Amino acid sequence: MKIKNTNLNALSEVVSVILVLVLVVVLAMVVYALFFGTISGYLKSTSLVAATAGTVNVPLGTSDSTQILYALPASGQKYYLSGQSNILPNYPVASFVLNDPSGNNYIVQTLNYSASANRYGTPLFIYQDQNYNMWVTDSQQKVLAAASQIRPFANGVWTIKMIDNTANVPLTQMTVNIGSNGGGSINPLAGTTTWANGSWNLVNSSGYEINFTNYGVTPTTGPGGTNAFYFNGSSYVSGQDNAGLDFTGNMSLSLWIDPTTATSPLSSSGSNWGNLVGKGSIDSSGNENDNYQLAQMGNQLYFEWGDTSTGQHYNIVTPAGSLTNSQWNYVAVTTTANGAPEIYINGVAQPYTLSNSNTPLSNVIGSCTNPPSCTTLPPTFPGVVLDNVNNGITIGKQNSASYPFYYTGSMSAVTFYNQAITQSAISNNLNNYLT
Repeated sequence: MKIKNTNLNALSEVVSVILVLVLVVVLAMVVYALFFGTISGYLKSTSLVAATAGTVNVPLGTSDSTQILYALPASGQKYYLSGQSNILPNYPVASFVLNDPSGNNYIVQTLNYSASANRYGTPLFIYQDQNYNMWVTDSQQKVLAAASQIRPFANGVWTIKMIDNTANVPLTQMTVNIGSNGGGSINPLAGTTTWANGSWNLVNSSGYEINFTNYGVTPTTGPGGTNAFYFNGSSYVSGQDNAGLDFTGNMSLSLWIDPTTATSPLSSSGSNWGNLVGKGSIDSSGNENDNYQLAQMGNQLYFEWGDTSTGQHYNIVTPAGSLTNSQWNYVAVTTTANGAPEIYINGVAQPYTLSNSNTPLSNVIGSCTNPPSCTTLPPTFPGVVLDNVNNGITIGKQNSASYPFYYTGSMSAVTFYNQAITQSAISNNLNNYLT
């Protein structure tokens, strides 16, 4: 049996030498920083980025489209993208790597970046060409110009990695499942389509454009300094029918409005009615054919739809005083197939009166007094089954010569979803001036 001999004096000398070496390195770095203003060559900083990803359809001619990927950085610390011309020192510089459903990795090449491509909320589009090269850009014009050369992505789960080139670590990682419908159905940005300022198009966040025509609507400033539009009581915007805006069950409408005729409850004469957005029409004989209509009626909100299961019209109306005049109101309507509609004003679910007609408060069949669950609706109500009609979209009036119901006031960021967005998403939109 032996006792291990530990020489404490020798150990102390070794530790002292190590501490001295560490101190010398630290002092050298400090001196370097004093002379050169940085130690970034020794200490690599990085950033974490919160982002989402999905697919967006790029039009091929007038009747077909193909899916590409997008990444949408939402929040985090400042960074730049490899290939930008305005990169400042001491910030992470990012690039993209794709991993396909078979496990193959692809370096994504930069096609073109603007100076604002690294701004949070800017979508970055990723596509592959006919030679299987991967490209990324924030320019929808570049994507549209390359549309004929785009090769469809294979079905399955794709992984998008955003890599910090400075520290060689991932900033974020996202997955996108491209399904069997990946070749052509128009489903821009999972149903999100936003009306963009200046172009008079509906443009989703990933650049899919649907042409619209402006009839006298003028730009103005919206909530939080966002882009908005002023409707003078005889102006409107209209567009042709598009499959990306046809809904039969799950859907949401979301927008900001600043009405000037919301001083009193809805008038039975229609004098203070203003159609906000709709996909319907009324012919010369008075026959109404609707997919959906959203209107401001005095200080109340009105949503109407044609029902494909019954062939009838239904509408809901919020209580008097639910809208505020000459002030920005954030409104949202959501529906689920065979479920109860929900209607929100400034993030709050509203009670409503339900009618089986295309006239507000006519042939009332029930009410929702406990939103958003609305368990007080009558059991005979079939739920929402939207009638898919081939009408164009009209913003700012109803598509009718006899009953135009022009809207007067400002409007910002009309947005369509092919899903029922959640109350938390609605609250986030409200708090961040989004739709």
